[in-house]
This record gives sequence, structure tokens and C-alpha cells, in this order.
Amino acid sequence: MKQWLLLGLAILIVVALALPVLRNRERGPLDAAARAEAPGQFLELTHGAVHVQLDGPESGVPVVLVPGFSVPSYVWEPLDAQLAAAGFRVVRFDLYGRGWSARPDVVYDRVLFAHQLDEVLDALQIERAHVVGLSMGGAIAGRYAAQHPDRVDALV
Repeated sequence: MKQWLLLGLAILIVVALALPVLRNRERGPLDAAARAEAPGQFLELTHGAVHVQLDGPESGVPVVLVPGFSVPSYVWEPLDAQLAAAGFRVVRFDLYGRGWSARPDVVYDRVLFAHQLDEVLDALQIERAHVVGLSMGGAIAGRYAAQHPDRVDALV
């Protein structure tokens, strides 16, 4: 009886650990049908489509939220809502290889992501913004601010 209980417990643990991996949409196909489910919009940049969401009044001061390595832009939803409610124009986007953005066959490093951030701002015609980074997004935001101090009002 004890062996069956341990076996059942082991199976339950394996299933619980496997579910997030199996439900991970980032492993599935990223085609037009999959992107049709995504909220927001897509910008066609140098290395492919980038998923972007804009919130808050168009006239608001721009705040760009840069996610970290392991989680797409949805990690910013609570802060996005608060900033938009306070009157800021909030921009959040998925880094290449994450969320709904393209998965190009390139080196994934701060150089790539800082260039992606620059292209997102250009495509949205944003001259200056407050740039906020989370985890690896902080390194990306820091590199971007060092390269483009004229485009960054504040770095968080």
C-alpha cells in the first residue's frame, strides 16, 4: 500500500511540474492564426514582428516597460494599469524570442534587445520616454540609456 501511495505521489509531482512546460505557448507555432489571439498590435522590425501593447492616453508622457528574460510583457499588467490610470502613455512589448514576438535565429544579447527597444520607439514615433526595466530588462534599459541619453527622460 505504501508503495502505491509513493508511486501516486511521484506521478502527481511529475504532472504538476510538467504542466507549465506543456502549456507554454512559446513552444508552439507562431503564425498568423496564433498571433490573431494576441491583444495589442505587431510592429514589423529588423528581426521580425514584435508584439506591442499601448495603454493610457495618447497625449500622456510615454513610459516604456522592458520585461526580463523569462517572462513576456504580461508581467507588467498590474503596473501598466496603474500608470495608464495615472495618465501615462504605457508601452509594453515582448522581447524577441518571448511571448508573441518573433523568434529570430540571432544572438540574443543586450545589443539585440537595446536595438529592438530603439526600433520600437522609432516605429511608435516616440522621441523621449521614461524607460523601466525588470530583471534582464534593467540591463537592456541601462544599455539603451547609455547609448541614447537624448531619448531617455528617466531610467528605472
